[in-house]
Amino acid sequence: MTTSSQETLPNGLAAAHIHVELGGKTILPDVDFKLMAGKVTVIVGPNACGKSTLLRSLARLLPLSGGKVVLDGHDIHKLPGKQLARRLGLLPQSSPAPAGLTVRSLAARGRTPHQGPFRPWSRADEEAVERALEATGLGHLADRPIDALSGGQRQRAWLSLALAQDTELLLLDEPTTYLDLPHQIEILDLVRALNVNDGRTVAMVLHDINLAARVADRIVGMKDGRIEVEGTPEEVVTEAWMKTLFGLNCVVIRDPKRGGPLVVPA
Repeated sequence: MTTSSQETLPNGLAAAHIHVELGGKTILPDVDFKLMAGKVTVIVGPNACGKSTLLRSLARLLPLSGGKVVLDGHDIHKLPGKQLARRLGLLPQSSPAPAGLTVRSLAARGRTPHQGPFRPWSRADEEAVERALEATGLGHLADRPIDALSGGQRQRAWLSLALAQDTELLLLDEPTTYLDLPHQIEILDLVRALNVNDGRTVAMVLHDINLAARVADRIVGMKDGRIEVEGTPEEVVTEAWMKTLFGLNCVVIRDPKRGGPLVVPA
């Protein structure tokens, strides 16, 4: 277990000494981070600690005041947009969809990075969209407008776009937002299956520490814009770290079903 990530992967996504300011306020003062290839990494921490800012910085959605984010050793701010989008997919917290846009049409937008003057829509694109809709359980709603869906269904529709993009790296910002508990588990089990079966590398932000411990290979704990701790769920989900990160008095027991750590508030 370490308190920061100083080395970068030769083949992967990493942040080196990034500094991010928003509205004149420093959100990330000096952060090093590496996304471990082939693993599911979950970023946790109290509200407004910089979790989503870090994820959005990794996706090139925010300008940096210092440092850099690299993909396979290349500065992502210098990579062509389509080239980056063929490697890295993002599910943001919330995004507006054009009125009348259907679930299938939204998922199909995930294939845009694969299109070009000499690469029209193909059978492979169609199959990628169908796999994404099936994986998210939206096949029966494929022709339904996004604005006619429930909040949970809309969240799954946006996830289908990220899946149809068919990238090896997935960044998910609160993918369980608006979902009830059974659907939260369903989405996280889907993410784990994408990792195990397809070898996708995943980083995501979650607020629920017990869900994080359930799905993560590695947990990164943030506070006040800094990475305070990272390690396996067993190393991070401890009574001491829950107190440090969240100010939470708790007891950590072993999950009787899955064997990992389980937080019980005191």
